[in-house]
Amino acid sequence: MKRLEGNVTIITGGGKGIGFGLAQAFAQEGSNLVITGRTESRLLDAKKRLEEEYGIEVLPIVADGADESAIKNVVAKTVEKFGKITTLVNNAQVSKSGLPLVEHTKEDFDLAIYSCNRNQLIQ
Repeated sequence: MKRLEGNVTIITGGGKGIGFGLAQAFAQEGSNLVITGRTESRLLDAKKRLEEEYGIEVLPIVADGADESAIKNVVAKTVEKFGKITTLVNNAQVSKSGLPLVEHTKEDFDLAIYSCNRNQLIQ
């Protein structure tokens, strides 16, 4: 038995980059996944790869983390399909691409930190 078998993990931004790497790590340990992002084709490709390679179930949901109703929909669909949520990895965020970190302003950091209200998933 794998360490996370029977778990259900939501990973925002799970269709690419760091989020997809996190999805692979959770899947390798047996967790079923809900991956969110803004590009359906990317999520569907990730679902196929994860299910084929790790033998887990993946529910891809197009959702923008800055949209409260979209987040509530993710929670509802997750509970509808899996009956529970075990873990949340809030990976997705907004940032100014192409700028070196040293060139980010306070407003740039605020955009990244406050673009998604973390309390929305807890309600």
